[in-house]
Amino acid sequence: MRIRFMPQRPFVRYAIVATCLAMTSSAAIASDQVSVLLPPAAVDAERPKPNVSPTGDVGQVAEKLSRDVASQKPELAASPASPATQEDLDALGEKLRRVLDQNYARKQHVDRRTPWETMHWAIAFGTASYMHRGPEQDDVSAIGWLGWNGRCKGQGLLYVDSQGRLGVLRGPGVQGHDGQLLAIYAQSRVRTDYPMRVGGKSFTVADLIEFEKRTCEPGTELTFKLIGLAHYLPLDAKWEDEQKRPWTIERLVREELAQNVVGAACGGTHRMTGFSYAVRKAQAAADGKPLTGDFARAEKFVSDYHRYAWTLQNPDGSFSTDYFRNRAASSDTARRLETTGHTLEWLAYSLPDDELKQNRAVKAANYLADLLLAEPQRDWHMGALGHGLHALAIYESRVFGQWKPNRPAEIATTK
Repeated sequence: MRIRFMPQRPFVRYAIVATCLAMTSSAAIASDQVSVLLPPAAVDAERPKPNVSPTGDVGQVAEKLSRDVASQKPELAASPASPATQEDLDALGEKLRRVLDQNYARKQHVDRRTPWETMHWAIAFGTASYMHRGPEQDDVSAIGWLGWNGRCKGQGLLYVDSQGRLGVLRGPGVQGHDGQLLAIYAQSRVRTDYPMRVGGKSFTVADLIEFEKRTCEPGTELTFKLIGLAHYLPLDAKWEDEQKRPWTIERLVREELAQNVVGAACGGTHRMTGFSYAVRKAQAAADGKPLTGDFARAEKFVSDYHRYAWTLQNPDGSFSTDYFRNRAASSDTARRLETTGHTLEWLAYSLPDDELKQNRAVKAANYLADLLLAEPQRDWHMGALGHGLHALAIYESRVFGQWKPNRPAEIATTK
């Protein structure tokens, strides 16, 4: 299979590369062309493993669900856990592929979306996400456009500091949280040698990782740094921040455990995702042995929150419109997309395979898909839309693994 690149247009090259990540190997790329393909093994290694080991004995750690959840009424009961029928699963799979196809075909324009919005379109479909630049220009990879500091609604996301190092802006229209871009790259499984470019200076994702390491601050929100660094770094990695303070993945977990879930970013769902990334990394390294220390605390925390989340599921399959704070069912469909999308996104990533095939999970995925199918042309808030689509994409990949993006004609591969 031969891939046509346009050397004079670097962003087009990245658009093509991102489309072909799961279709070919770097050997298919000529020596004068960008070779940043993710081998199939890189994707398979991150796919959630079946039958995640149960929570081990955490010894003296007898923590309650959390300071926030401990005050909830004990009579709250989770929805019944029973397996869905194959007929229901088949119908859901077809529906998920329809809603993913429908939304993937929608044009998102770089001159109409801020870097923050572009990041949330990137999270929807990962390396297959594209942005439109106009009728006379080719579509570009959202991941590549962000990494090359392409202008989004007139704004750039990256900068080079006084020492010539890569940095990421935080504020209105750019990163809303420290580590957000790295977390999106991690969740899209972008390689560490993937090129980035700012002001004529070349970098890679490895430089972005170094930026997030050196800017760690105790007592702050480290949620998105944890997602990114837990994905990219070895479990036993050690580093120092700019103040020479020592850090490890376990310290990031400990810092996050000291903070509330309720009231955190997007109701605490991202914080739970950070814990889930760290726990999965620790479980893989433990090779079936019980986790210890802060990893064991986080493992129990995730398990407890899994059970708690089901107590907040509404009869129609949606999750609480008040996130983890209370059971709630607002009639505002925008709020429902935001809260159910974020909650299912975390659950779709972190639950064991068999639990994703239970009726309550099928009901949640059906609800979210129906919500998007009901208003196919609605200009949803990009954060809610991006995370909602990401939830469905993760669910479809883990349960069915059949959906593939329908690539635009101008970047189709040839044999």
